[in-house]
Amino acid sequence: MIYKILLILSTLIAPVAFALNASDYPDISHKVDEAPVPVKTPPPQIPTELRNEPATVLVTVVIDESGNILAADVKKSTDERFNTVAVEGVKKWKFKPANLAGKPVKVMIGIPVKFAVD
Repeated sequence: MIYKILLILSTLIAPVAFALNASDYPDISHKVDEAPVPVKTPPPQIPTELRNEPATVLVTVVIDESGNILAADVKKSTDERFNTVAVEGVKKWKFKPANLAGKPVKVMIGIPVKFAVD
């Protein structure tokens, strides 16, 4: 079997309650003209014992004005064994930052990380 990881960026940015506390980031923008765009998405390092298991982990991240991940946490998961792998993997991502009125802004988004066996 070949194991592959499907990483899908959710471009929907909405002021919803995530595992991360939005009040810890008072300068998060809930409206944007341009959503953040991933420019570097290295795959997570999957432990051997999990390579034949499917799972989906929704990781909530805060992306700063430079496109860096400030914080990441699990919103929900189909298999808790993948939570750390998904969060640590997404923390290595780099983004073109979100923009509002031509200026980069800090945002909170959800990134579904799907681990699939092919």
